[in-house]
Amino acid sequence: MNSYSFVLYIIAVLAIAYAAGHIFGFFLKRSRLVSTDATVYSISLSDTKRARAGSKWGKVEYKVKGRKYVSDELIPIPQDAQIGTKVPVQYDPSSPETLYHFSWTQILVAAGLAVICILGGILL
Repeated sequence: MNSYSFVLYIIAVLAIAYAAGHIFGFFLKRSRLVSTDATVYSISLSDTKRARAGSKWGKVEYKVKGRKYVSDELIPIPQDAQIGTKVPVQYDPSSPETLYHFSWTQILVAAGLAVICILGGILL
């Protein structure tokens, strides 16, 4: 095994750990989360830290048991969403100020990267 194969295997392990962690988090939190409708109050066309070009992100406000919560964090919203649009959000009832979002696309990309790195490591 050469150093290139070793690096590819390390990347594969990290990608598998990332995907597994997100899958585990999804199934662990899924039963505790509650959905509600939130209203978009701010829109950003991309969150450069983690978004693909052209994606749409927004900040929302929502009510839980009569109390209004305002998100500090950008969340993905539909491309056709405008200010005032209702979007579904998920939160933990024990901590309603925190919104949860799971991306199956990120999990699939990480799994695909792991497969490519493993195959690259085998072929090198």
